[in-house]
Amino acid sequence: MEYFHLARYRFHIQAGERGLDLPPFKGSALRGVMGRVMRQMSCADPDWQCLDCHLRPQCPYAYVFETAPSPAAAMMSGYDQVPRPYVIEPPSGGQEFLPAGEEMAFDLLLFGRAIPLFSYFLAAFREGGRIGLGSGKKKYKLVRVEAVNDFNGSREDIFQSGGKLRAGYEVEWSGQEVLLASAAMQPVREVTIDFITPTQLMADGNKLSQLQELDFVVLLRNILRRYSSLYVHHHDILPEESFAALLEKAGEISYSGGEGQIDRWERYSMRREQRNPMEGFTGWLKYTGDLSPVVPYIMLGQWLHIGKWSVFGMGKYSCEFS
Repeated sequence: MEYFHLARYRFHIQAGERGLDLPPFKGSALRGVMGRVMRQMSCADPDWQCLDCHLRPQCPYAYVFETAPSPAAAMMSGYDQVPRPYVIEPPSGGQEFLPAGEEMAFDLLLFGRAIPLFSYFLAAFREGGRIGLGSGKKKYKLVRVEAVNDFNGSREDIFQSGGKLRAGYEVEWSGQEVLLASAAMQPVREVTIDFITPTQLMADGNKLSQLQELDFVVLLRNILRRYSSLYVHHHDILPEESFAALLEKAGEISYSGGEGQIDRWERYSMRREQRNPMEGFTGWLKYTGDLSPVVPYIMLGQWLHIGKWSVFGMGKYSCEFS
């Protein structure tokens, strides 16, 4: 975990003269405009498929949206599924119309090798304002972007409308900082997990239908799978931890309370031109036991998101230890 790197950027956009019509959960719409513009900027021949393109190794669009497996993945089994190196965290709340002139903020999290490519993400969201967002493809303006460090609490403007991306800013934090923070709070006997955005997880090949079905081993397994796949494919590093030992310790952790609900909605896929049903649980769970060995992974997981549709902002949770 020591060499895992991540960064958060906060985008502030302003609705154009027609306002913005947006879905209740906006992650899919934001990803759609980002993908369209990044492909237009990057692609030498739009008729080519990424898998067949000889420019794929150098192409930012292919890396972000059609990510090839890392060479490190061939050294160990279990890393055939390649996660995307970003998460979009849309604003909370279900506001579906943003009046002209009003602002909306959303976050972009980048992992590992995607962090140096931030200027492409910036350009995509800036140019996306001219193409339009949401129903009716209404225009917006990118007003400013902040670099936000969740670990030390710092925030600084790195881009203003009409200007250039500022150089020399510090935005990343790392797994080493997570490990140090985890060690400082030992021992830990209790954790409360609050699922902020809808989360869909699997256990033994089956979709969990209730939050209360989520035992701690299943939760930790999902966190470890997400962390390790991002580490392998976007840092080119194989984890050295014994996941089997961590999961064995997780089996000693007991459920001590919680409540939740299932949320259902639809997203529109522009690529397939169809509406797709989505669902996931929100709510909170409390676990007790000797949590000290797994604290770093629970802490890191709150920035990685877990489960299905994580790139849209699903699977976000917060954690509180005691």
